[in-house]
Amino acid sequence: MSRTVTIAVAQTIPVSQELDPPSDQMDNRGAFWAIDQNLLDTMRQVEEAATRKADVVHFPEFWLQDLVGQGRQVWLWVVAEKYKIAIVGSIACGQPSSPETPMPAESPFVHLLGGPPPKALTDAQQSWVEWVQHHLVDVEAKVGHAHYPQIHNTSVFIDDEGQVLGEYAKRNLWHPERDYFVRGRRQNQVFETKFGRVGLLICWDISHPSAGQELSDQGVDIVFVSAYWLATDSHPQLNNWRHVNDYEKTVVHSWMLARAIETESVWSLCNCGGDPMSGYMGGSGVWVPLRGNIGGIPGPGAGLRIMEIDMNVLQDTQKVYKIRDDYARYLKMVEAKEANGTK
Repeated sequence: MSRTVTIAVAQTIPVSQELDPPSDQMDNRGAFWAIDQNLLDTMRQVEEAATRKADVVHFPEFWLQDLVGQGRQVWLWVVAEKYKIAIVGSIACGQPSSPETPMPAESPFVHLLGGPPPKALTDAQQSWVEWVQHHLVDVEAKVGHAHYPQIHNTSVFIDDEGQVLGEYAKRNLWHPERDYFVRGRRQNQVFETKFGRVGLLICWDISHPSAGQELSDQGVDIVFVSAYWLATDSHPQLNNWRHVNDYEKTVVHSWMLARAIETESVWSLCNCGGDPMSGYMGGSGVWVPLRGNIGGIPGPGAGLRIMEIDMNVLQDTQKVYKIRDDYARYLKMVEAKEANGTK
């Protein structure tokens, strides 16, 4: 395992699909126009990060926008392998709830690897349009229906050979998400990479100490947190009280440092960027025990920041704080009491 890792935090401004988009922007391809823009921006960020010798490029929550099926994931595998760099980020990942309604097999985005987007729908895109029209035209009516896909907010880690090393379906859903996402139920598993043991969390997960503790118990070295966190997320109640400027960002950054120390591991946050008048705040960065915040993108604008971390800092961290040792000792004490039938 390499004791040095270089993380590229890519704070992007995802292009969203408007309900009634201008026809001059959309060509003849409907929602695929917005999706293509996000995928092309992803390729640009990956290429720059690879040129600057990063080991992994970290993207925000929902950075691709819209539902991601196998087609878009395959596209990411190819890009990671092409540029020899790992990719991590959160996507809305759908799976048919019934084997009778499989999603189209062919990727509708593979054309992007060979040139600019087409002016009209490709055959693969047309097959996806027909599938979506049949299965997702009325979300409220179809949620829970046997043919409606189960949609998870999923963080995925793809290594520099295009292999998916880890996935995590968000378990602590922010309140509005509960209307359309299914809560993840599988245990969050740490996995091995070239630069250490990695864990994945998403946005509101960091408000739950137990989410980080679960990863710490498995010996995690780096936790990647993808977020779509807005400065307005505590509204309207926040406005009832006098509060510090950048309150929401202060909360997020405080949690990031606290979780890094609690778990004696490196924590990387990639939040989305955007217009501050619409509530976007950015604030992506990396937090390391004994070092604090080592850099990032303080504002809401798009940007790519490269940060190198000497992972030997974690050895000193564990010598100083001994939090993992104390917790392991506590668990052994609890197990011993349970074995002896005492409380």
